[in-house]
Amino acid sequence: MTDLNPKAEAEPEGEAREAAELEALQAQAAEYLDGWRRAQAELQNYRKRIEREQSEALARTTGRVLAHWFPVLDDFDRALREPRTPEAIERWAAGVELIYQKCLGLLREEGVLPIEARGQAFDPTQHEALSYEASRDHHEGEVIDVVRPGYRLGETVLRPALVRVARAAPDDADATAANS
Repeated sequence: MTDLNPKAEAEPEGEAREAAELEALQAQAAEYLDGWRRAQAELQNYRKRIEREQSEALARTTGRVLAHWFPVLDDFDRALREPRTPEAIERWAAGVELIYQKCLGLLREEGVLPIEARGQAFDPTQHEALSYEASRDHHEGEVIDVVRPGYRLGETVLRPALVRVARAAPDDADATAANS
C-alpha cells in the first residue's frame, strides 16, 4: 500500500536536510570558536613574549650603563684607601676632582647634560627655587646661585636645578618708611 500523503514522505526528507544543515553549521561554529581560541592564545603568548623581550632589553641597557660606572667605583675605592696625611691632601683632592670629571664624562656619554642656571632667568620647567632673595646686583627673577645642579637628557629634565632667585630689593626710602 502506498502512502497517499506526500507530506509524510517530505517531512523526513526535510528533517534530514535540516539536521544536516544544523550539523554543518555547528561544525562551522566549532571551527570558528577553535580559531578564535587559538588567536586568543597566540595574542597572549605574543604579549608575554613582548613583555619578556622588553624586560630583557631594559636589563641589558641598565647593565651596560651601570658597567660604565665600575671604574668610577674603583677610583673611589683607591681614593678612600689612600692615607689623607697633610702632605698628601692636595694630591688626594686632585684625585677626587678627576673622579668627579670622570662622572660628568660618563653622564655626557649617555647624553645627560647639566642645566645652565647661574645668571639665567628663572624657568620653573628647569629650575626649582629654594629661596627668593632681595638683590640690587641682579635682575628680578635671575638665578643668583645653584645649590644643586640639575640635569637633562635631550629635552627631558631628569632633575631640576635647585637655585636661589633674585627679587627686587626694597628702595632705601621704602625701607626707612617701613622702619619708622
